[in-house]
Parts: sequence; C-alpha cells; structure tokens
Amino acid sequence: MRILFALCSLMMITACASNGLYQSPDAESAAVIKIENLIDQGGADASAPTGWVAPGSAMKTKVGLFAVDGDRLDETGGDQKVSVKAGKRNVQIFADGGGALRFKKISMKFSAGSEYMIRVKKNAEEESKFIAEVIEASAPNTIIKEVTF
Repeated sequence: MRILFALCSLMMITACASNGLYQSPDAESAAVIKIENLIDQGGADASAPTGWVAPGSAMKTKVGLFAVDGDRLDETGGDQKVSVKAGKRNVQIFADGGGALRFKKISMKFSAGSEYMIRVKKNAEEESKFIAEVIEASAPNTIIKEVTF
C-alpha cells in the first residue's frame, strides 16, 4: 500500500512540475519567427461553388505557430510570432482550412538577432496540400527551407 501511495504522490508531483508551455528566451540571444498566410490571397475565386457548401468548408484558412521543441506556445495555439533561442530548433506550424487540420514540423538552425518569416501558400501542383517557405526577413527573395504538408 505504501508503494502505491508513493507512486501516486510521485506522479502528482511530476505532473505539476511543468505546464508544457513554451517559455520565450530574453531578446538579445533570440531569433524571431513570424508566420504569414498566403493561402487565401487573390480575392474571390471564379470557380468557387455558388450553391450549397458543406459547413466549415468555405471558411478562410488559418495558419499559426503551434509549438517550439515540443512545447506548445499557448493553450489555444495559433500564435503569429515567437522568439526562440539561437541554435537548432523544431518549430511546429499548422494550417486549418475547410475542416482539414494539418501540422508540419520544421527543423532548422536559427541565428541570434535574426528575424525569420514562414510563408504558407497553396501547392500549385497538388491543390490539397500547402507549402511552407522559410525566409530571412532581411533577404525576402531567398528561400532557406521549403516543406510540403
């Protein structure tokens, strides 16, 4: 009985040790990551259905930063900006559009004092997929990394 009580106590203590939310580092040793939604740009689509549409399918696609190194950014998710420590990091993004929720993990090395932008757009070859491009804000025409999800 004592062993069971000890195990339960240990489990409760360790569960309260961390809230699992990401803690941003101080500004001087950090890189800033922002996300930009390019999916629904371009105005109304001429091929858009005019009749009945399934609920939720006509909603605009929402993109956001979800987690850094496995720790969620907040309770609801969907931050548009985060500061991360310099070095190799895993940043998880999401796109929620028309009832299809997609996640993608981007692993790369971030430099202190730099600002990065993740641009999410539709994949021209596969309409049902998205492309995330990572760029440095100081060189917006140079794609550092590109992933499909």
